Amino acid sequence: MLDHHPQISCGGEFNFATEFLNPDGSEPPPPEFERRLRGYRAFVDSACSFDPSLDYAAQVQRFFDDFCGAGDARGATVHFNISALPRYWPEARFIHLIRDPRDVAPSAMKMGWAGNVYHAARRWQEAEAEIAAFREQVGDARILDLRFEDLVTEPETQLGRLCEFLGLAYDPLMLSYPAHTTYPAPDASAAARWKQKLAARDVQLIEARVRETMQAWGYAPSEHPPLAVDAALEAQLEDQDRKARRQARVEKYGLGLLASHWLSRRLGWRSWQERTEQRMMDINRASLR
Repeated sequence: MLDHHPQISCGGEFNFATEFLNPDGSEPPPPEFERRLRGYRAFVDSACSFDPSLDYAAQVQRFFDDFCGAGDARGATVHFNISALPRYWPEARFIHLIRDPRDVAPSAMKMGWAGNVYHAARRWQEAEAEIAAFREQVGDARILDLRFEDLVTEPETQLGRLCEFLGLAYDPLMLSYPAHTTYPAPDASAAARWKQKLAARDVQLIEARVRETMQAWGYAPSEHPPLAVDAALEAQLEDQDRKARRQARVEKYGLGLLASHWLSRRLGWRSWQERTEQRMMDINRASLR
């Protein structure tokens, strides 16, 4: 939608700008950063090139220029270490897209990111907690909250809000994207699909995990009785999540490739590791929409 506005250039997922920061927020040295990028599909498939003469800040800013091209407003999607973004783009504004966790959870499981809806809801909750902390960092005026459900039911109105936030006029070309991509047009039936697709217990598990945050964003609880998750059930769900995620990786990559990747890292055989990562990238690329 954004990239089809004549004045907006939106480069898509740009996680490699911040994902490889160290846990303490410090920046990896250029050789390590370059090595990690070589095994990262989104970077490999982008128009970005690595310049070892640049420091980290200059490097990611150059990436952004290469990734997003020209436009009165330029942007990208980042999911990791968002608190670092103002360090490199101090004047940036941010769009926070939120969706009902009862619809998000099945998608997270389908992607293999979670092994049950309870832990998928935990990922949603952690992301919202990070956004809340980020809001304290940059202030409300620099963040636009946009609910997925509102976007698919009243796309022109919500895209108008978004354009106003960016200082631009709404352009109907924003809704022309189905003619040029594999994504369908906004569909109001995409809202609250959980009511038809999720079992009652799955709804209860999600609500047990995120009820308070969910309600704060206007998502009303279901009519199912609240479920108490005690220590025994928590441990059971943890074990189920771990086993299901492991099985999802085996089904996606195959046991042989996973074993090769683990062993190459264990032994420190860099060329072998890079070959296994290339094969995994190819599999990831084939699964994209």
